[in-house]
Order: sequence, then C-alpha cells, then structure tokens
Amino acid sequence: MSIWAKVATAVRGGVSEAGEAIVDNQALRILDQEIRDAGSELGKSKEALTSIIAKRKLADKKVDSLKSSLTEYEGYAMQALDKGDEGLATEIAEKIAGLETELMGEEGLATSFAGSESQLRKAVAQTEANLKRLKQQVDTVKATEKVQKAQAAVAATPLAAAAGAAVFSA
Repeated sequence: MSIWAKVATAVRGGVSEAGEAIVDNQALRILDQEIRDAGSELGKSKEALTSIIAKRKLADKKVDSLKSSLTEYEGYAMQALDKGDEGLATEIAEKIAGLETELMGEEGLATSFAGSESQLRKAVAQTEANLKRLKQQVDTVKATEKVQKAQAAVAATPLAAAAGAAVFSA
C-alpha cells in the first residue's frame, strides 16, 4: 500500500471520528429534534384518525338511512301487492334490489373504516406512549448532565481542592 493510500485512509478515519464526535456532542439536540419531528407526525396521524372517524360515522348514517328506506319500500311493496298492483310492486322490488346492493357496499365501507379506525387508534396510542417514554429519558439524561456539571464545578473550586488535600494529609 502506498503512502498516499495510507494518508487517504488516515484522513477518512479522521473525518469519520470528527463526524462521530459532532454527533456525540449534539446527541441531545438531535434527539430533541427527532422528538419534535415525531410529535409533528403524531399530530398528522391524529388528524387522519379524526378524518377516518368522520367518514365511518357518515357511512354508518348512510347504512342506517338505507335500512330505513328498505323497510319503508318493503311496506310499499306489500301495500301494492295487497291492492293487486303487480306492476307497481315490481317497480318497488327493483328499487329494493338497488337499495340492497347499495346497502351492502356501504356496510363494507363502514366496516373498512371501523377497522382502519381501530388500527390507527392503537398506533396513535402506542406512538404517544413511546414519545412520552422518550421524553422522560431525555429529561433524565439532561438532569444527569446538569448534576455532573455541578459536581465538576464544585470539585474545581479552590475550597474543594483544599478540603481534598486536608483529607489526604490526615
């Protein structure tokens, strides 16, 4: 291996070490930003959940409305048959068939929204718990860092040095 290759390797190693040192020195700042980013994404997830809940409720209302209409038209069909008006009864039966098809589609949609809502609720709750735990860990690290700085400051005072010398001379 030539000297230049070794120099290049040494430079790459130095750059890598410098990058790692920057990341290590800025770890809390990076972690704080990642927490803010996660909080922002959590907010977007909550908005999506709200939207899905609204869509599910609309689908549920539509299902209820269609069921009500079906019951109403079935009554009309029975009245038409009782009067002997088979033409009208056939028209109403066609309308009922269309409503039943529409009902099946809306029920499927409502079920799909309910499933999505359930999954998203679980994901949001889990993300909130993880974010809370991460914030607590960051707070603990920051508090520990402050205590260590305070201890270093106290140890660096002349009074502490004198007290230490007195302990060692005794």
